[in-house]
Order: sequence, then structure tokens, then C-alpha cells
Amino acid sequence: MARQKASVKPKNFVRLRNKKLANGNKSLYLDIYRDGVRSYEFLKMYLVPEKNNVTARQQNENTLQAAEVIRSERQNAIVKGQAGITDTSVKNKLLLMDWLKIYRVKLEKRQYKDISHVDNLMRILAEYKPAVVARLTSIDKGFAKGFIDYLKHDYVSYKGNKRLQNSTIVDYVRTFSVAINAAIKDGYKIINPFKLLSSDEKVKQPDSHREYLSQEELLKLMITPCRRDDIGKAYLFACFSGLRISDIRALRWKNIIAEDGQFFAMLFMQKTGKELKIPLPDKAMEIIPIRGNDEDEVFSLPSNPTVEDNLKKWAEAAGINKHLTFHTARHTYATLLLTLGTDLYTVSKMLGHTNVATTQIYAKVVDRKKVDAVNLVNDVFNK
Repeated sequence: MARQKASVKPKNFVRLRNKKLANGNKSLYLDIYRDGVRSYEFLKMYLVPEKNNVTARQQNENTLQAAEVIRSERQNAIVKGQAGITDTSVKNKLLLMDWLKIYRVKLEKRQYKDISHVDNLMRILAEYKPAVVARLTSIDKGFAKGFIDYLKHDYVSYKGNKRLQNSTIVDYVRTFSVAINAAIKDGYKIINPFKLLSSDEKVKQPDSHREYLSQEELLKLMITPCRRDDIGKAYLFACFSGLRISDIRALRWKNIIAEDGQFFAMLFMQKTGKELKIPLPDKAMEIIPIRGNDEDEVFSLPSNPTVEDNLKKWAEAAGINKHLTFHTARHTYATLLLTLGTDLYTVSKMLGHTNVATTQIYAKVVDRKKVDAVNLVNDVFNK
């Protein structure tokens, strides 16, 4: 009987290693050995000290998973290359879920504040069977339609066992679409399937009530002391700049610049990753603290619950019967600009919107104000 030939274990050309840095972090890199030549590829991914920190441990696990995906890609590229197969064919085999792991680490490196949106998307996709086995390059219009249909009719929220609202579905689709755009930017030969959907196939963003402060209410707030001066100043700054709370938290003094006597805020928006440059009115500059070092925070805000509690008490003290949030401040800014005659396109750019249709919501608010004003005239003369 012929002896069975032992299987040959494929040679490991690429190993994942780490180098300890002075700040205690570990830099991950690939040790590549091929044809007698050793080279290194630093991934710009880092492990942080854990010290019994559950969050740090989870972050490190995610980073290692993403790094392992890249290591495997490089290994396969070398092996397939020896067999005459191009690197492109290996790249085309990357799973959608593996790309999202890589994408998440990229966002972590940029200190993206809303990374939980990506985590939630990955959790949902892990339950959607077609996504688990899908290659990044294979997702198409049919996949996009199927995923939206799943969110509408089959997926049940793990919190409260409820169906998702349309606004939540819109957020998930937007997060997914941005992740695909990032893959395209990284050189993957794909087309964003969500951009292929017709108007009828897309999820409609429901009209929502936009709470905002009138000019009179804003003036009331400005003359009413806030229990936490830092929160009050940050909130008023948002009313005069339109920045989201995530951008307020990320704002550093290096982001406040002056050009020809005009101050600007120039930063990358935390929600979209897009660069924003907006002029700051004098009132905004009067509100901000004394300038610190370039890397210092302009506003050092406490936790969100503390912020919300102080805003609630501030509104009560000012006699304003509205729920104050930093969203309200952003809505106030947009409505104020439109009320004062700023055109819709300019307002959309000031808010960092990529689609003027998003800004149109605020225009409807201003239109309602005009109708209310006319009705006041009717009330006077119809008595």
C-alpha cells in the first residue's frame, strides 16, 4: 500500500509583530520575508495599555482583527503571485465584514467620535446572512435593496424588541454608504450600490420637527447665567457657529484661524470626516475662552448627561419652555441665517451638508414662520 503523501504547510511569508513605543503603546507592523529579502510594513495601528480596562481590551481586539486581515491579504498576495495570480484578484476576495473591521480601525486612528454607528452597523450585518459571506466587491444594487428590506421588515432592535423607525434606517444606510465610499477611496474597484437606487427604492427621511430658539429666546439665554459657565459658552458658540457637539468637543485652538481680520473655524467634521471651514461672527469670538496652546481643547465639556442636565436647568431659569440640546443650537443657527436672508446654498455649505435637500428642511421651518406672521395680520384685521 502506497504511503500517503504528507500535506505541505504553506510557508508563512508575513508575520504580524509589534514594537513598544515610548508612550506605552505598541505599534503593529508586518515582518515580510520573501526571496531572501526581509522588509517591514508599519500599519499605523496601535495597541494601547489595557490595565484591566474593558474598553481598551475591546479596542485592542478590534485592532488585532483588522491587522490580521491585512496580514492575511499580504500573505495571499505573495502566495498567489508565485502562482501567477495578480494582487488584484486577492483584493477582490476581501469579505465585506473584514473591510468594515479595517474601516473601523481607520476611524479609531482619526479619533472618530461616532464610531458606535459603525459598531451597530456591523452587529446588524452579522445577523443578515447575505452580508456574512459577501465579498466587498460583490455587493450590488440587489444587495442594497435586500439590506434595506431586511431593516424595514425583518430586523428587530435588540433594545425593546421593536421595529426600526425610518430615521434610524436612514442613519444605518448612510453609515454603510460612507464605509463603501471609503473602500472606493482605498482603491477597491466597486460602485456604491446605494447610489444606484431610484428615488422610490431609497429610504425616505421622514419630516421631523426641528426645535430651535427664536431670536428673542436666544437673547434671553445670553443674559441668563448658566450653572456651568463652560457648558453655557460652548452652547452659545454652537448657536453662532452651527457646530455639532462632537465637533465642539474635538475643537482645538489650532482650528481657530484668522485671515485678513476674519476668524474661521477649520476642522474635519466628526460625523462625516469632511473638511469644514466656516467664518465665525464677532459674537462667537466674544464667547470663547482665552486662547490656549494649539493642541488644547477650546471647550472642555463634561459627560453628555451632565451637559443635558445643565441645559435643562438653564432653559428653566431663562423661562424657555423648550428642550435644549446641541441639536437645538445647530437648528437655531441654520434658522437664524435663513431668517436673515442667507441663501439656501450658502447655509448648506456653512452647515457642512453635502446635499442642499438636507438644508431644505430648515427652509420649510422659515416658511412656516412667514405663514404664522401672515396669520397674525389676519387675526388683527378679521376681528
